[in-house]
Amino acid sequence: MKKIAIGITILILLIGIVSATGINDFKAPNGWDNKGNGAFFSPNPGEGILVMEYNDENVKDFIDNEFVTIKKDTSTNIMTYKDSDLKQHGSMEIVEVDGNKFIVQSWAGDQSTASDNILLSNLYNFNTVNNLTPIAA
Repeated sequence: MKKIAIGITILILLIGIVSATGINDFKAPNGWDNKGNGAFFSPNPGEGILVMEYNDENVKDFIDNEFVTIKKDTSTNIMTYKDSDLKQHGSMEIVEVDGNKFIVQSWAGDQSTASDNILLSNLYNFNTVNNLTPIAA
């Protein structure tokens, strides 16, 4: 009886691990190219979305970085940013799916003509397709 209980416990844990959402589980908006590993490219050149696991390293690189200027909108939990090191700008948010947190970044290179409003619209579209709601940073 003890072996059966242990086996059922292991099975439940394995099912939980398999069903957990990862960066490759997000869907691309219609017309976008899913490159894998959380990278999505718009049909408009120079625009993309990047999904990253929320961890100390990614927070340090993408949020708490000396080269990144961030404005937080507490009413929407969406941040606009400018990265002088990577020479890009865009909108960024933190989402939680199945208990896992992710950083979702809608970006464009500084040479792109994409405005902050376009990049915010791309982020909203991605959220709609994936049923996401930003959480407080």
